[in-house]
Amino acid sequence: MRLPFRKKDKKGSVQLEVPLEFRPAGAGQMPQFPPTRESAFKLAQLPQPVLQRIFAHVCPHARDESFDTCEESARDDNCVLCDLRDLSHCAQVSRAWRIATIQVLYHSIRIEPVHYCKMEAWLAERRKKTGRFDRNGVPEDTAQTRLRLLRRTVRDDPTRIGKLVQYLKTPYMLREFCYVELAQTIAVLPDLHYVDLPEGMFADEPAYATLRLEVQARCPKLRKMSYTAGSERSFAMLATGQVWTRLQVLELKRLNVDPTTMRNVLGCLVNLRALKVSQTDSLSDEVLLSTEGLPALPPLEELVLKDTPRVTAAGLVEYLAWLETQQALKVLTLKDTGVQPSGLADILTMATSLRTLALQTKISEPFPQHAGIPPLASRSLRTLRFEVSGRTSSAQDGSAANTYYTYVANSILSSNLPRLRKLFVHDDSFPDKLQSAMPVPGGALSGGPRHRHQSSSMSSNRGAPSLRVSPPPSNTSSPPRNGMASPG
Repeated sequence: MRLPFRKKDKKGSVQLEVPLEFRPAGAGQMPQFPPTRESAFKLAQLPQPVLQRIFAHVCPHARDESFDTCEESARDDNCVLCDLRDLSHCAQVSRAWRIATIQVLYHSIRIEPVHYCKMEAWLAERRKKTGRFDRNGVPEDTAQTRLRLLRRTVRDDPTRIGKLVQYLKTPYMLREFCYVELAQTIAVLPDLHYVDLPEGMFADEPAYATLRLEVQARCPKLRKMSYTAGSERSFAMLATGQVWTRLQVLELKRLNVDPTTMRNVLGCLVNLRALKVSQTDSLSDEVLLSTEGLPALPPLEELVLKDTPRVTAAGLVEYLAWLETQQALKVLTLKDTGVQPSGLADILTMATSLRTLALQTKISEPFPQHAGIPPLASRSLRTLRFEVSGRTSSAQDGSAANTYYTYVANSILSSNLPRLRKLFVHDDSFPDKLQSAMPVPGGALSGGPRHRHQSSSMSSNRGAPSLRVSPPPSNTSSPPRNGMASPG
């Protein structure tokens, strides 16, 4: 007699197995070079650093040490979840492999909602099949489930696994609506360097007050933090030297604080190496000037200023007066600031190690050609983004902007930028400005076809500089993004 509530046996176990077309290449097949006793012995003798380096190639995102969000640091060349599965399988081979795998697996954690491969199609169909008592159930949120599993793992073993996590990246919807689970997870991650946090926390919204206190108390080694309008009080707490003293990247947006507070906070962050300020009038030349009684500003490697009209070329030159700042600054981005294109020559003279310079501004007057302004000169600059446009679409402003591009072309032709390899401009006629001043090919120094062939081959081996004309601006397009990345 069959029991009325007895669960029927599954008709074979084929439905639980992954179909062959969704398996990775070579799955279930014998290896091309079968292992031997000698190869197994040598593999067992490999040191832990070598094993960790090998496993890092199995799962590349486990070595992601950038300070970009989960969306900005996404890779298109592989599937994150498939790589994570392969790395977890390596941990089941032996005890030695497990020790090395755990070090790589929990170094940089990335939670993805779906597979970015054909495997997701089969898994989506599997999720649609509900149970006998769950025919009208709510679809499972895979990203939230993965976060809860991670929370259980690190909270069950915080001393051995929790201390290994240094980077935690989560999707936007997950960190915005599951901040309670996120706070419970990072509470046992004392060595965390970067974590994706909800945007409301950066503005000191009351709903995220508990999360902010949890992050301040449990994650003192954070390397990046952002402050937006409304978080002036939390920003001023950085000057006490008790909150996030190891910050390396700082982003400020629409902050309204006095210059003294801004100077005290920046002076206390001695490890700061990247600063991005946008839509903030609190940053001015007064903050950049060296003043007795106030802490000195840290030497920055990357400085991004957007919509900061109170910062001029004189303030940047004063900041670059110290040898430490001259040798440290590598990237400088200026968008709609008080720095005029005519002041770039003085900045390049002081920034002796600058490699990337970006300027985007609007002008209404032509370039002062009779003011005795020297041409742009730098022996370290490799990338120049020069986008100058008129304040209006009139022909007069367009002609005025053309004089600035003539100034840049003359600076390049005078060989004052010997290492320049990439140039981005906002002028369609800029290539003609360069070609009109270049010598005509086939002259007395050409030496016939053979010499021309050798010259072209030699120049191609060196790698010629590239020129790119920027497209016309539109209301929907955003300015070029300068990432605040970690070292490397």
